[in-house]
Amino acid sequence: MREVSLKNYKFVIAKLDGTKEDKEYNVRDALATILFVPGQGISPRESLSRNELARRIESCQADSILLEESEWDKLNSAAGTLKDVNRNDLECLQRIFDAPKVEVEKSGRPDSRQN
Repeated sequence: MREVSLKNYKFVIAKLDGTKEDKEYNVRDALATILFVPGQGISPRESLSRNELARRIESCQADSILLEESEWDKLNSAAGTLKDVNRNDLECLQRIFDAPKVEVEKSGRPDSRQN
């Protein structure tokens, strides 16, 4: 499994008048959106599968989410197709690309994935 951090982070926008503004990057929304970036050639059935993953990410209340390797592969693959990313996205992308592998003990429950 892979653990992806869902904690929002701050970034700074430089305005034309020379001032700077702090903004918060919504990681959950970004991860869910990345799954559906146009140009990936995903089928309707794959879109449904990705939508389930997007909903899990969006509804997760924890600071990180555990993804099955196949789920992480979808997210990693989708992130790899992005074009013209801006600097504010780099931390989010790094969290995907560098998501650590974690070992999880199986419990007696049918679905022990973290939400």
